[in-house]
Amino acid sequence: MARIRQFDWSPNWYIIWAERQPDGRWRSRQLSTGTRVEADAKRALAEFVAAQGRPPEQFTVNEVIDAYLAGMSERRWVRNREYEMRAVRNHFGLVPPSYIGPTLVRSFTKHRKAAGAANSTIDRQLRALRASLSWAVKNGWKFEVPYIETPGGGRARERWLVRNEAQELVGACEGHIRLFIVIALYTGARSGAILDLTWDRVDLERRLVMYPPAHSHSRKRTTIVPINDTLFDALSEAREFAVSDWVIEYRGRPVQSIKTGFRATVRRAGIAHCTPHDLRRTCATWMVQDGIQLEKVARYLGATKDMIERVYGHHAPDYLRDAARALEG
Repeated sequence: MARIRQFDWSPNWYIIWAERQPDGRWRSRQLSTGTRVEADAKRALAEFVAAQGRPPEQFTVNEVIDAYLAGMSERRWVRNREYEMRAVRNHFGLVPPSYIGPTLVRSFTKHRKAAGAANSTIDRQLRALRASLSWAVKNGWKFEVPYIETPGGGRARERWLVRNEAQELVGACEGHIRLFIVIALYTGARSGAILDLTWDRVDLERRLVMYPPAHSHSRKRTTIVPINDTLFDALSEAREFAVSDWVIEYRGRPVQSIKTGFRATVRRAGIAHCTPHDLRRTCATWMVQDGIQLEKVARYLGATKDMIERVYGHHAPDYLRDAARALEG
């Protein structure tokens, strides 16, 4: 029967149990609960015991993560995801997915906070775990995706560029960095989508850019964005001198990351700190400030109307003005 105990070499409680081997012999096994609190360890033990009644799984969370990362190997963000998974592997890696319960998740959160990780980091790591488990189930692995509570990423960034800042930024760079910034400002696409963009998805004759969904199994449709005059000039010049299939290229090769060049451009421009993703926020903010309907902004960015209203609605010229008028009478 499984029970909990502490060892001299660790302050945490461990679940220990005996497991019968194929040769008939019994082997002692142990699993960290990730907590020093006995009451929490007992809850983890209860979840562990309850999991024993489920159909056995012949794979661990580590194996799920390995398969997930292999399946996503062509994505540009996979290296970042591998890094995010390190802490996840250390805590969850050796157990089957069905062993993941609220106590184990809370102990992960508590452990990561004690190590100095921010809520946004913990949130991202747990979401990465959930994404890997969901991917596995969609690809035929037989288990039920557990509920994974995340601490939330904290307050969303609100940085966006005013027009003269954008002009300074564009004027402080050239080549593929400048093209990236212009595309980001005038299509509002995410960095990964821009870096993945190929010329077969740019229709200069009809003035359209077509961004496919981030995942092939996504229910989202291709986002089609019109090309304005500023973007048309930049894309036309880039197309004339292109030597590869990728719109954003450097020395004939696709660009894996824009962060270093972008940071240098921000410094040269002399503007306040901003990130590549802030260009997407800038695009959305400009449209909302100009009175464009929120539904159109959402379709332009490949987002939902609810998200645009929640994050950018306060930039609308008439935001809550009717509510203010109601107080006059």
